[in-house]
Amino acid sequence: MTYEMKILEAHNDGKEEGLKEGQLNKAKDMAIKMLRRNEPMDKIIEYTGLSEKEIEELSNQQ
Repeated sequence: MTYEMKILEAHNDGKEEGLKEGQLNKAKDMAIKMLRRNEPMDKIIEYTGLSEKEIEELSNQQ
């Protein structure tokens, strides 16, 4: 693998990681809004893809 290919691969890996982090942050923001509106846990899980534990942690931070 050439140096240029390694740089490109690292760039793509970083970009992918950033996109995943952004999606997670968006899901957490949505979950917080839904918690504030007293939406049921199963609905929050379905709409955000977060686990019950993750949502409970967010709820405890509020």
